Amino acid sequence: MIPVNKLVEVFYTMLGWPYASPVTNGPAGIDCSGLCSMAYLLCGISIWRDSELKEGYPIHPAHVSDMRVGDLVYFPGHVALYLGNGEYIHSTARAGDNGVVINSFYPDSPLYRPDLPKQITAVGSYFARREAT
Repeated sequence: MIPVNKLVEVFYTMLGWPYASPVTNGPAGIDCSGLCSMAYLLCGISIWRDSELKEGYPIHPAHVSDMRVGDLVYFPGHVALYLGNGEYIHSTARAGDNGVVINSFYPDSPLYRPDLPKQITAVGSYFARREAT
C-alpha cells in the first residue's frame, strides 16, 4: 500500500498545470479524472479514470463524514483529492482557476469554492479503514 503522503506529494507536483480535455493529459494540460488517475498511476496504482466510483478498481466507497487525506471526492462530472483541513486539489476549467488548483469546502477560507461542497455525490478511498453503507 502506498503511503498517503507520497500520493499527496505527487498531486502537488501537478499544481498549476492548465486544464485540458481528457485526450491531452500531461504537463501541457490535464482534466480532473486524468489528474487523479495519473497521480495514482505514478504511485503504482491503476484506478478507474472517470468521475465516479467503479467496482473492480481499488477505490472503495467511504463515508463523507469520515473523509480523510488521500480520499477521492466525487461530484457530478468531477473528481478531486481531499488534502485535509477542508481543502482539496483538482483540475478545473472554471473561469479564474483553469487548471490544477486547491480549493476549500469551508466558507471562511479564501480558497472556498461555493458550488462544489453541496454537490458531493460520493467519497472513495484506496486506504483500507471503512466502507459506506
